[in-house]
Amino acid sequence: MIGMPGLRVAVAIADAGGIRAAAERLGRSPSAVSMMLRQMEAELGAALFEGGRRAHPTRLGQQVLNEARDVIAHFDRAAAAIRAFAGTEAGQCDIACVPSVAVAFMPAAILKLRATAPLLAVQVRDMDSRAAVEAVAKGAVDAAFASLSRPTPDLSLMPVLADRLDVVCRADDRLARVKHPLPWRALLGRRFLANGSYGGVVNPEFLAMARAAHLQVRNVTSLLAMVRVGVGITVLPRLCRLQGEAGLCFVPVEDPEAVRVLSLITRAGRAQPPGSMRLASAVLEVARARETELSYKLLLAPEASPGAIA
Repeated sequence: MIGMPGLRVAVAIADAGGIRAAAERLGRSPSAVSMMLRQMEAELGAALFEGGRRAHPTRLGQQVLNEARDVIAHFDRAAAAIRAFAGTEAGQCDIACVPSVAVAFMPAAILKLRATAPLLAVQVRDMDSRAAVEAVAKGAVDAAFASLSRPTPDLSLMPVLADRLDVVCRADDRLARVKHPLPWRALLGRRFLANGSYGGVVNPEFLAMARAAHLQVRNVTSLLAMVRVGVGITVLPRLCRLQGEAGLCFVPVEDPEAVRVLSLITRAGRAQPPGSMRLASAVLEVARARETELSYKLLLAPEASPGAIA
C-alpha cells in the first residue's frame, strides 16, 4: 500500500539523486530504501525511476513526485499544528489573503488575536486570489480571504464584502480630472495593465481591452509602481488605495457590476483548525468595524462566523 514512508522515500531519491544518498538523508540503510521503492513500483506496476547512476523519474514517477510533495507538505503542516497544540494548547494558524486584506484588516486582527491567544503561531501568506484559492484547494493553507469567481464543489465560501473597482491612473492623467464615473469606453486606446482582480466584470468593451493587454502584473505593489511611472493604467479594488495613493488617482467607473466580492474560502466538508478560524473571526470583526471608513458594502450577516461556512 502506498503510504507516507514510501512517498518520502521517492522524494528523497529524486532530491538526493540516488538510493544511497537518499538513505543517508533519511537515516536508513540503502537496502531498506531500495526495498521500499521496489514495493511501491510493484504495487503501481511500473518503474518510478529510469535506470542509470542518477535517479531520473519516469513519467509515472514525476506524477507520483508531484502528488507526494503536496501530501508531505500537508501532513507535515498538520503534524506541526497537532504538536503545537499539544505542547501549548495554542496551536497554529495558516491563512492566505490578497494584499488589500493584508493591509486593511490583518494588522488589527492579529492585535486582537494576540490579546486572547498570545501563544498561537500565526502564518499569513500574501498572494493574489488565484494563488490563494489554489493554496486552499491543495491544503497548503487552512483558509483564504480572496475572490472566487466560479464556486467549486471542493471549496466553501462565505462572502465578506463587495468592493468597488476603480480605474487607477497617474494623478496628472487626463482621466484623473474627470468629475463623473468613467464609462469603459473612456479607456479605449490606453495601455492597460492586466492583473486578474476584476473577474466579476462582464462588460464586453472592458473584457476586450483586458484580453488585449500585453502586460500582466499580479503583484499589487509592482502594479501600482508601474502605473505611477506611466507604464499604463489599470483597474483595481478600491481597498488597494491603502497600499499607496501617492502620485496616483483611483477613478470610479459607472458599471454597476464593477465590483470585487471578497470571501472567506475553506475546503468543503473539512473541520477547520481552531487557530485559523480564530484569526478569520478577528478579520471579520475588523471588516465589520471599518465598513463606513473604507466605503465597501459588508455582505456578512450580523451573526456570521467562520464556523458557519457550509
